[in-house]
Amino acid sequence: MKTRREKLTDQAIRALTPPEAGQAMVWDTLVRRFGVRVAAGGAKTFVVQYKRRRATRRAMLGHFPAVTLADARTAAKRLISQVEQGQDPAAERRADRKAMTFNELALEYIEKYAKLRKRSWSADERHLRVDVLPVLGRRVAKDIARREVRDLVEDIAKRAPVHANRVLVLVKKVLTVGVDRELLAANVAAGLARPTREQPRTKVLTSEEVRAIFAALATESQDVQDYVRLRFLTATRGIELLAARWSDVDLDARVLTIRPEVSKTGKPVRVPLVDSAVSVLRRRHEAQGSSSFVFPTARPTTSQAGRRTGIQEVYKRLRRRSGVSFVGHDPRRFCASTLAGLGVPHEVIARALGHQVPGITAKHYAVEGYAPAVRHALERLARHLDAILAQAEPAKVVPLRA
Repeated sequence: MKTRREKLTDQAIRALTPPEAGQAMVWDTLVRRFGVRVAAGGAKTFVVQYKRRRATRRAMLGHFPAVTLADARTAAKRLISQVEQGQDPAAERRADRKAMTFNELALEYIEKYAKLRKRSWSADERHLRVDVLPVLGRRVAKDIARREVRDLVEDIAKRAPVHANRVLVLVKKVLTVGVDRELLAANVAAGLARPTREQPRTKVLTSEEVRAIFAALATESQDVQDYVRLRFLTATRGIELLAARWSDVDLDARVLTIRPEVSKTGKPVRVPLVDSAVSVLRRRHEAQGSSSFVFPTARPTTSQAGRRTGIQEVYKRLRRRSGVSFVGHDPRRFCASTLAGLGVPHEVIARALGHQVPGITAKHYAVEGYAPAVRHALERLARHLDAILAQAEPAKVVPLRA
């Protein structure tokens, strides 16, 4: 490489003639170890050269004229000062290029934290893929600023206020796991306030609203109709029903078992199946092929091991068609409220919903003893639902005694 020294000016740099081949180097006489490199193609790049552990290294400061000579000189002085203080800018830049992106950090969170600890890890994966990674995925995780996280959740809040809160909590958790695993020095989102103030949803569906929802179901697929109907008949959580395998269903014993890894309490829950639920499941079992899931996906490449993972789009359609403010938790709230209205004891309702029941006796010794009461409660719930859908007033039932 041809080299020479001269006082660099904007005019002098513009006048530099590219070599016929290779590169030529012109070193500045004002700032030691700073110069401009001219390539055969005409590109002119500002360079700082220094030694570190007996090795000669160069750091690129940008291309002329996009980077001005004045700015390049200032950057060169700052870099040389860093070298004098024992830093190695070139090594740091190489490390930055290899630094973990938020995309990689999110994968670390899913594979090494969420999958091992959260039954709802697939929801986290979906929210990251849809809401977060398109914005922050390619950013170096350690360089993400607090402002970027705030901007992300505030943009989401414009279209989905409550969902924005969930995304913020998720991003905070991903960054916290990064700190715990010594992949990040700090969690820049710590302390960020949720963009939306939430009020607990206390709405209970009325009889008219239930009829409107089921009427709107008529245009949905049989899978969707079966799923929603079973939510009302079993009082299960959505994720528990979507994750159900046929091996969890005993149609002869008329029981659905929620596996511990799926149950919110981390313990198996036996759900009695009323006649209507058995009919739905028996028909599905006879009509399905080889899938091991009660609700398989039509797109196995985009689901978790072949099962359906979400149904939010269905709820959106049902809200639009029925005119009812309907969310995924409403069937459980309807079941609980209906059973309470029928006089079913609280401890029976808690078990019908698969809630954790306090007390050693209740937890370990009285589980099977409540099974008949829970089955009877769900049978009464099914009759009440049938009466609603028949547009008749449910018959008055004598409350079940404890």
